[in-house]
Amino acid sequence: MRSIVKGSVGTIVGETTPTAFKFLISKEVGRGTYIKAKGDGREWILAQIEDIKRSNTAYTVNQLNDAARNYDSREMMIAESRVIGVESNGKLRLPTSPARPGESVFLADEKLIKATLGLSKGDMYIGMLKGYDIRVEMDANTLVQKHCSVLAKTGSGKSYTAAVILEELLERKVALLVIDPHGEYASMKEPNNVGDFSKYKVKPRGYDITVYTPGEMAMNPRADRPFRFNSLNLSAREVAKM
Repeated sequence: MRSIVKGSVGTIVGETTPTAFKFLISKEVGRGTYIKAKGDGREWILAQIEDIKRSNTAYTVNQLNDAARNYDSREMMIAESRVIGVESNGKLRLPTSPARPGESVFLADEKLIKATLGLSKGDMYIGMLKGYDIRVEMDANTLVQKHCSVLAKTGSGKSYTAAVILEELLERKVALLVIDPHGEYASMKEPNNVGDFSKYKVKPRGYDITVYTPGEMAMNPRADRPFRFNSLNLSAREVAKM
């Protein structure tokens, strides 16, 4: 077995693929931590810990039934890591070959994380990378010229993330039309005073937006104007207002 390299948090073990590897933990790390390891081309592979498993071969059912046995602690912690990719000329690519078992694993540095995740080139500040003091920034020109989707499980903050992106676009005078069947974005008219804004170095503010509602205003008192259809077309009066 190779000796532990200074500064490493573990050693790659078992079978590896270009998209995943496991490593034996030698220093405390947690789920979500970004790590790096050398690839076959000796470039740094950026990965993220998805799960951690703890085992101890001294504590099996058979051994516990033997009351006279003197147990030795043989505890191991194995981290399962998902490969994010390798930064190559400003673009992200997957390594063509897997990392080698026996290679040391290190905590990823801020420069590698920003370059590989594409966080170093952008003018739209949408938040901080979880667990790190790294700003997450998107390129406004790229965003408005191409398709964009916000995907995540229920309750993970998709609507809030979308609202932050909309605010950044409004700051740049980009015209927006939001179809909002659940009424989640009308609150953008008022500043949000709930949250630790000093942490993110931003100040809450409201935006000059117009909220339309179908039918009567009584259905949505927060709306500014009714939005009616005349047969299959908008009435000329409402189109003029828009």
